[in-house]
Amino acid sequence: MKNKLPSIIFFLFGFYTQAQSSTEIYVFDFKNTDEKITLTNPVNISDNEGYDSQPFFLPNVDEILFSSNRNGQTDLVKYSLKTNQKEWLINTSASEYSPTLTPQNDAVSYIKLEENGTQLLWSFDLKTQKETILIPDLKIGYHVWFDENTIVSFVLGEPNTLQISDLNSKTHQIVSQQIGRSLHKTPHQKLISFVSKSDSIWSINSLNPLNGEIKLITKIPFQIEDLTWTPDGKILISNNDALFLYEPDTKNWKEVVTLKPFNLSGITRLAVSSNGKKIALVVQGK
Repeated sequence: MKNKLPSIIFFLFGFYTQAQSSTEIYVFDFKNTDEKITLTNPVNISDNEGYDSQPFFLPNVDEILFSSNRNGQTDLVKYSLKTNQKEWLINTSASEYSPTLTPQNDAVSYIKLEENGTQLLWSFDLKTQKETILIPDLKIGYHVWFDENTIVSFVLGEPNTLQISDLNSKTHQIVSQQIGRSLHKTPHQKLISFVSKSDSIWSINSLNPLNGEIKLITKIPFQIEDLTWTPDGKILISNNDALFLYEPDTKNWKEVVTLKPFNLSGITRLAVSSNGKKIALVVQGK
């Protein structure tokens, strides 16, 4: 295991530069009612010096993927909420980020950052443990699967762009630029959400990858790019130690919970389990 990344990588990959600061991942019991949101029973699932981030709940909701520092590089971890045990998935000299389950549920897709600066989207077969390059011609920072053949991704460049990739035809379509890193499937809709930074007031937009249509969902009250959806179709964002909720029915944002009672702050990435009973929050490390 290695390594210190060359300075050129940090220059090109600003969002991972910031990510190298010390962070931890806490999983809470999550209760979302019409009256309020409550967080209880926090568990530090990373409990690790350095960078830990990018949580992704698996469909069984008892396991969660994330990126974690190991011997000076970033590797992928699968954590069991039942046994409180970590399993390192890949052992190479490269760093891996943004683990995501593929639509077939048999592999993990992720960003691999090589020591020489090469950065591509790969997959790791959970049964055979074989690694495969998914998109060889785009420098992808973040991605989300729309279906088994279609990936929507944040592609690095001048400027950074939002692109739709067809894995069968090996073609790519640029649909937006000046975007944030949070890409998500929207609950109960065949759409992808993304953050637009093209105006002074940032917004959350929807993308239909089938026709490239983009529509405004809502403006964001802060310049925040990390968000998650609840299973019932609401949006959560963070601002330091607080979570804010957007309800499509009222079209309003409201502060719903704070981490002050837990002495935690600096929330960045967040994820809610598919059954809506758990939430993972990335916070500043201690």
